[in-house]
Amino acid sequence: MSTSDSTHQNSVKSISSYRKYQSHRSNAKRRGIEFDLTYDEWLEIWGQKLEDRGRLSGQYGMLRTRDEGGYTVGNVRIGTPKENQQEAAVAKKVKSAQTRKPFADFCPRPPTETAWMWRKNVFAEYSEDEE
Repeated sequence: MSTSDSTHQNSVKSISSYRKYQSHRSNAKRRGIEFDLTYDEWLEIWGQKLEDRGRLSGQYGMLRTRDEGGYTVGNVRIGTPKENQQEAAVAKKVKSAQTRKPFADFCPRPPTETAWMWRKNVFAEYSEDEE
């Protein structure tokens, strides 16, 4: 293979990877997710796994920590779709637990005509005067 063929292949790979970067950035924008990675940062994060990028088993994607925040340095890593699904499920459970109503919100309040029964101290000594 000549030097010009090698240079041509590198430029084709570079164009292809830049299109993947642009696609990733525009998809994030469409989904309302911040995307602050430069092309060089994006390439560095992907490393050797860029060629195996995809959604199928055995392929890789860029995962955000707890599926929250934006695509920023320090908040992303490369992983499998299965890892992404598992992490998203855990994040959803945690978020659900944090927004759950306390038990007291589900307990009905006593009607006003029987409210006196709820206020009475049932542990106090019984006296004839209370009748």
